[in-house]
Amino acid sequence: MKKEVTNSPEKEKHPIIKKRIKQSLDLSIKEGSYASVSSALGVSYFSPFALAIGASPSQIGILSAFANLFPGISQLIQSKKQYKKKISNKKALIQNAFLSYFLMLFLIALGIFYVLGYSFVVWGTIIVVGLFYYFFGIMDSSWFVLMGTLVPENQRGKYFSKRNRKLQFFGMIAMIISAYLLDVSTKYGSIVGQVTTYTVFCFCFLFFMSFLFRLKSIQLLKKQYEPRIKIKKKERRSFRRFLKEIRRTHFGNFAFYYAIFKFSIAIASPFFVVYILNELKFSYTLFVLTNVSIILFNVLFFPIIGKIADNYGNIALTRISSIFISLVPLSWILTIFFNESTYLLKIYAIIVPGLLYGFGGVGLELAARNYIYDTNNHERRMYALSYLNLLTGVLIFIGSLIGSLLTFVKVPFVSTLIFIFLISFILRFAIAIKGSNRLQEIRTVPNFKAKYVLREIYPIRELYQGLHKINNNIEVVHKT
Repeated sequence: MKKEVTNSPEKEKHPIIKKRIKQSLDLSIKEGSYASVSSALGVSYFSPFALAIGASPSQIGILSAFANLFPGISQLIQSKKQYKKKISNKKALIQNAFLSYFLMLFLIALGIFYVLGYSFVVWGTIIVVGLFYYFFGIMDSSWFVLMGTLVPENQRGKYFSKRNRKLQFFGMIAMIISAYLLDVSTKYGSIVGQVTTYTVFCFCFLFFMSFLFRLKSIQLLKKQYEPRIKIKKKERRSFRRFLKEIRRTHFGNFAFYYAIFKFSIAIASPFFVVYILNELKFSYTLFVLTNVSIILFNVLFFPIIGKIADNYGNIALTRISSIFISLVPLSWILTIFFNESTYLLKIYAIIVPGLLYGFGGVGLELAARNYIYDTNNHERRMYALSYLNLLTGVLIFIGSLIGSLLTFVKVPFVSTLIFIFLISFILRFAIAIKGSNRLQEIRTVPNFKAKYVLREIYPIRELYQGLHKINNNIEVVHKT
């Protein structure tokens, strides 16, 4: 197996450069807070908006398929374009941040067309969302490379966990307020006999606010410092070569595992929103609370996740996170046993899936990004990210389409969506257990121990330390 050598870019020693980097890292947290609110008001409601204007479960699956395929395609095209024309990451980031969120205005127009009675709105929404993710993919990869030049290698887990905690907090507040507005508009619409109209107009208002918050984020992006990057021709590998060598490199094995695991996720993930809103009949507030639960557990687990990545490596974090994610569809399957207790069902649906994905989802994404940093030098990172996302996007596209086709299958003993969740659970768990065997950590790290997590969770940490002290005292007594 080939071993990638990570040649980190030479660190700038001048104190002025160090100061500019520190200011940019601090500014990135502020900028990300506006971006998080923008995402909470916009991206979070793509699928609920599609359902509100009459999208079927299969169309939700198709929407998800295109949303995951287009970023990889755009990143691959952008990596070649950037190599030839030497466009700065910062410039590409700002341009595509504006283009992606400018499409929010098109979603507003589609909402108005729906109220006016036009029939093309659902497919128009799918196209606009696909275009959004096309530009979003370029924005994401540009940001990824830019931050790779700013964040010190030994502080990535700590910095990104700190940044993400603050971003999640502001996103959570925005989601709660927006869900309340949606429920109020729906309730008022039912009083006047125009539920759909008022709900759709509320979605349009949220999309407009999402656009405005992204504009503020872009203003802050313009102030960030970008170190100079020189991409050498020899550093670039073609996508064909990447696929040919995928099972012979550490990064290739990780990319293969990550893509296959995402395939198993994609079979069910587009339909959780359909299940929550259509089958469980949750309000928008309860729907958002299931997402807020994920954010709250993100905030709780972020420090632990960052420390696991820094201390025990990204492969250990990948394996742990994959197990947690595998249990998410199972947690939704178990809701069928709460039919006689609506109150307990709501509590369960808000807490249990959120806890599992709150740890697993963010852990897997952090591990993937950190592993790209570890196994690819600075010049290769944009290509590595685009290749990983393209491979993953294709498999997610296939998984989402399979899920969409399964929505037409009639199962006698359970609902169709529960059947889809069961298939996804079996595939996820099998891949998490067997598929990660070939993954290898690039850094020298100690073996992970499960009790580390218990020690790091407050207040469990204090209980653990108390018991440890009692045990030590007992040993001292026995010795004397």
